Amino acid sequence: MDLTLVGLLWLGLSIGALHALDADHVMAMSTLVADRLKIKKVVFYCLKWGVGHGGILLILGSLLMSFELQLDEYWTGLAEQAVGIVLIILGGALIWKLKSEKIKLVFHKHGSKSHMHFVYRSELTTENETTPSLVHEHKPLIIGLLHGLAGSAPVMALLPAMMTQTSHHGLSYLIAFSLGCLFSMAVFGFVFGLFQQKLIKFNTKLFDLFRFITGLTSISLGVYWVA
Repeated sequence: MDLTLVGLLWLGLSIGALHALDADHVMAMSTLVADRLKIKKVVFYCLKWGVGHGGILLILGSLLMSFELQLDEYWTGLAEQAVGIVLIILGGALIWKLKSEKIKLVFHKHGSKSHMHFVYRSELTTENETTPSLVHEHKPLIIGLLHGLAGSAPVMALLPAMMTQTSHHGLSYLIAFSLGCLFSMAVFGFVFGLFQQKLIKFNTKLFDLFRFITGLTSISLGVYWVA
């Protein structure tokens, strides 16, 4: 057994799991899924973020190790600016929704069984929720790509991978790091989705206040990143 490889895998998984919970990651996803009331949907969005984040790191890492290149700081700085702008846009969009949307309790009946759930007015048709737009569905993936290029991701993922003895070890570390991010963000999505469901059932006004604070925090963090 290659103990060096095992150690690298554990290191990648651990650092990746912690890295996924960086403030800008959590804030972006919290803002993005603040209007999603289904836990499965929240987790799915978080998994999409993980795929985007890990995918870009694997592609970049493979290219850098293959051609023995270094990532230019200009591109990481540009990505950080983009992340800041995205946080501002997401926060502003969430606050705007508070003015234009209201939560409704909708009853559905399927044969002899009936159930109820909360939906937003803008998501209602006569009886069912409308399908989210294609752009909205791919937002987590795009944001994950940006996060993979910005902040501490290149330092925590790409640098250790490039410092390994072989490209095989480096790629293994990147895969472990990406899986750690994916798992950690999925767990966050489940907990966040569950919290939202409990909060809205407890008090809808408190839920709206939580969304407003989330949006405001996202804007503030975005301004900090851009400045």
